[in-house]
Amino acid sequence: MKLPALWIAAEGSFAVTDEPLTSCSWVAYRHGFFAGLRFLDAAGDFWVVSEAVPDRPPGSLDRLLNRKLKVQLRLSGPEQRPLGEVAELLCACVDRDPGDLYCQFVEPDELKALFRSARSVAELLHHARSLGAARERET
Repeated sequence: MKLPALWIAAEGSFAVTDEPLTSCSWVAYRHGFFAGLRFLDAAGDFWVVSEAVPDRPPGSLDRLLNRKLKVQLRLSGPEQRPLGEVAELLCACVDRDPGDLYCQFVEPDELKALFRSARSVAELLHHARSLGAARERET
């Protein structure tokens, strides 16, 4: 996988990462954060997490303190997906955003328009990382 990469979780969140995902909290792991997690990498390849395996079984203190677990991801892919399909996955995340996390800089419809207008993977990654903040500075 070529970084940076956009990850999109099944529960409706997304972010751009410059480093491989190698850990998560106990609660995130227990609630299936990695189940169905998808990546669009900088090369335009689409990957799906087929399995997330902790480096060691979590102990009682790990669970009690919600410690970070190191995980190894097994990925299926790569696949090719149309850029518009990935943009629609991001738009669905914006629609499901109960805390307005993704609408800090622009209105939801404007952010979705930015995703849909992306003409390259690099442009889509930029919009997903900035959430339209660069657009707000332009006006």
